[in-house]
Amino acid sequence: MAGFQFKYFTVQQSMSALKVGTDAMVLGSLIEVTKDDAKALEIGSGTGVISLMLAQKNNSIEIHAIDIDLASFEESLVNFKNSPWSDRLSSFHKDFFELETEKKYDLIFSNPPFFRKALKSENERSNISKHAEFELEDFFTKAAALLKKNGKLWLIGPIHDKAIILVEAAREGIYPQIIWSIHGKPNKPQRFVICFSFEKIMTQESSLVIRNEFGAYTNAYKELTKDFHNKVL
Repeated sequence: MAGFQFKYFTVQQSMSALKVGTDAMVLGSLIEVTKDDAKALEIGSGTGVISLMLAQKNNSIEIHAIDIDLASFEESLVNFKNSPWSDRLSSFHKDFFELETEKKYDLIFSNPPFFRKALKSENERSNISKHAEFELEDFFTKAAALLKKNGKLWLIGPIHDKAIILVEAAREGIYPQIIWSIHGKPNKPQRFVICFSFEKIMTQESSLVIRNEFGAYTNAYKELTKDFHNKVL
């Protein structure tokens, strides 16, 4: 089993694991966690890295992480247990759409399976992680039911799906408070990060460029993620 070393924790990954990627690093870094966020839910936790990042940000938040993939659940279980915040992190082998709970969450976040029309690979775990087998309407209906009245929902996805995601969220009365346009390189938007809430307000829009034209990490990306890297990028 290999490990991905962060500043204060190591994410253990089996050889077949879904690797810690830039999407997880960006989403975990951009999510705003306040002292009032007591309970959080991660949908599709993978190795648990985003939950670990938020536990590092907030020294009291309790996070429930669910994943439909058994191997991912088992990896997150090990990573949570070996982290400095094991008492506040719980992992569950669950299908989000079958989750039954009376709990309401202050914060829900997800790096969901968002490739809706792309060809699938031969790796079944990768397909589960990256290819959507659900309707967006159902996703937002379920998320809205689990979110507190003043709660926040954070998502990352491909830029070409942003418009339809905004439409489907609005159908459930969830509106964008913050939208980040994520550029792999200058003038090449690839992802978005959106913070949703039930409050309909003026959307704050920002952009982040991860690498410059020469392929090196930008100062903005290094500044954003500096609290999580165990060495200077």
